[in-house]
Amino acid sequence: MSSHTFQNWWQQYHEAVRCSNLREELSLLLYGHADNEEATIQRLIVLEQRKQPGKLESWYLDRVIDNLRRRSEVNRKENKGTQNLYLEIAGQTSERKLIETK
Repeated sequence: MSSHTFQNWWQQYHEAVRCSNLREELSLLLYGHADNEEATIQRLIVLEQRKQPGKLESWYLDRVIDNLRRRSEVNRKENKGTQNLYLEIAGQTSERKLIETK
């Protein structure tokens, strides 16, 4: 196996492992707050892909996780302890899902 082929394989492997870990983290953030977590994760990734095309999947997953955490923190500060987060599910802008965070 040439070093270029190995390097390419290693990068793909590393990306796959990172994406798996990030999907698990995102699933934990959404646990119990979305009817179909995998479909929700995919819609959120697609929304980010439309905004910033051409990135790695791990980049989009990082972005979605950061956005959810940021919205949660802002909501806590604005509502003075009321721990509710409205998450707009991608593609369903007229519908909002109430998420109670811990």
